[in-house]
Amino acid sequence: MKLYISERFLSQKDKAAVTDEGGNIRYYVRGDFAIAKKYCVEDTQGRELVSVLQKKISSTGTCVINRNGKVVAEIVPKITLIKPKYAVKGFDWTIEGIFSQDKYAIKSNGETIVEVNVKLFTKGNAYEINISEGIDEVNAIASVLIIEGIFEYTVFTAAVQSAINTNH
Repeated sequence: MKLYISERFLSQKDKAAVTDEGGNIRYYVRGDFAIAKKYCVEDTQGRELVSVLQKKISSTGTCVINRNGKVVAEIVPKITLIKPKYAVKGFDWTIEGIFSQDKYAIKSNGETIVEVNVKLFTKGNAYEINISEGIDEVNAIASVLIIEGIFEYTVFTAAVQSAINTNH
């Protein structure tokens, strides 16, 4: 299943549709990771299906996925020498790839179960999330939102720190 989220949404506090290949709305995502540190995935009637929340205020802080008021997974950074990786504890997934180029994958037991890429469209860019059959779409979307939120927060923090250092 291929799903799409507007790239502009991930930089704003707003609500955006998650659509399938036919342009049908499957879900909505809303929130603001940079300020509120929270995203929600809602069904088409606006009911919250899952929320994601950063537990610590840091660029690599642990994030949690909540469903029905209970933590079902935590996304934590894995220390590596080559490139960043994240563990999704609770789902037994890992997330790895080239995050700065918006190309990465979620894996389970070494097998790719979700691929994420930025796709260029005439009406703006969108994240294309290709989810393997049998994988929970909502959990996959929540994991992608966390990674994108961490990356956006890291870029924002680095820009602010650079501006502070330049002025001193």
